[in-house]
Amino acid sequence: GAGGAGGVSVALEEIAGLKRAMAALQERHDAVERENKALREMRDSAAIEAQALKEEAAIAAAKLARANARISDLEAGLEAAREANERIRGLEAELDSRTGETHDALDRMYGEVAELQTKLDHERARSEALAQARAGEAAAAQQQQQQQQQQQ
Repeated sequence: GAGGAGGVSVALEEIAGLKRAMAALQERHDAVERENKALREMRDSAAIEAQALKEEAAIAAAKLARANARISDLEAGLEAAREANERIRGLEAELDSRTGETHDALDRMYGEVAELQTKLDHERARSEALAQARAGEAAAAQQQQQQQQQQQ
């Protein structure tokens, strides 16, 4: 049995070698597992960060949309104000024109009134002169009548 004893010894050595190899494999497997776990945690953390960034981007987009809407409102208001200004300028020009026309018409009316006043003054003077002449004639006629009565 000396050969048999040697065979057992070789077999035991092989078993020990296999056990060592298996332990090394187990260690390698555990290391890969730890690495995978770390990578999964990194991936999850990156996913959470990406989600937060997406939410921030959505908030920023909403703010931008509100700002753009506000700008549009302000631009529309500005355009309306410009149009109102144009209308006001037009109305002012029309008012100036009508005021000028009114002044011209008033000037003409004052001229006509002055002419009428002059004519009226002339007529009054003529009437007074006529009345005086008639009064003179009447007095002369009365005087003549008295003279005739005295002569009779």
